[in-house]
Amino acid sequence: MHNLLPLVSIVIPFYNQNEIFLQECLLSALLQTYPNIEVIASDNHSNNGCDRVALELASYYAQLCIVRPKSHLSMCAHFSFAIAQSSGDYITLLCSDDIFDLDHVSRLVNPLTMHEDISMACSLPFQGFQPNSARPKSNITSGIYSSYDFAHLALISHVCSLGATIFRKDRFLAVGGLSAEYYYAFDVDLLFKLMFSGYVYFDSSPTAFIRLWDRADQRNRQKKHIIDIIHIFDALLARKFPLNMYAALEIRLLNLLIIPLLKLVF
Repeated sequence: MHNLLPLVSIVIPFYNQNEIFLQECLLSALLQTYPNIEVIASDNHSNNGCDRVALELASYYAQLCIVRPKSHLSMCAHFSFAIAQSSGDYITLLCSDDIFDLDHVSRLVNPLTMHEDISMACSLPFQGFQPNSARPKSNITSGIYSSYDFAHLALISHVCSLGATIFRKDRFLAVGGLSAEYYYAFDVDLLFKLMFSGYVYFDSSPTAFIRLWDRADQRNRQKKHIIDIIHIFDALLARKFPLNMYAALEIRLLNLLIIPLLKLVF
């Protein structure tokens, strides 16, 4: 019977990930309550042995497919490659150090199947999760939002992350997919492109849990994020938003928004 449900692809690109993090990530995808899924785990030529975790799980779970590009790719190119291997009408991206609630797909795919004008469905991302910690809840009401209304909320309230989103694959292709001009913040760019391609469904309770931890290249990543996000904001202000919507947002406020937003991107 589950074959009557639309196929949802959970796409997990990984490279030299912590083995425990990767195992937790993959299991959170494989154990989804929504029955018709495929899990695409793409190994960007890891050399620390973490690929063994994925290969072992693939021997137990038929819905897990391990893929690998011909050579090591940039982060954006690798995400694009991994998405291209998917077969589902709907896609959700999961970073290899994060996890999904087991009902992530079932909670977010239903609005997409019921309303063709919704381009993406997202939940409040839970940042810096710890076992048994209290879950946050947004004061923004769950429901369907217009592109401009939700984009405004996403900028000022930090309620959106690509890692807590399911989107239509045809809409992803229609907006041009991921933009290679951004080194790290290609996910933020895609979020806004998807927002402006249709309505957005928002679930005020988290279904995705974003792990915050110290990386060896953290400072370098943050610098490149800031450069990317400034360019994205400039493009939004120049082309996307009515000027009166941002009459109250001065440049100094935009600068303050950059750091919190960094915590929501891959």
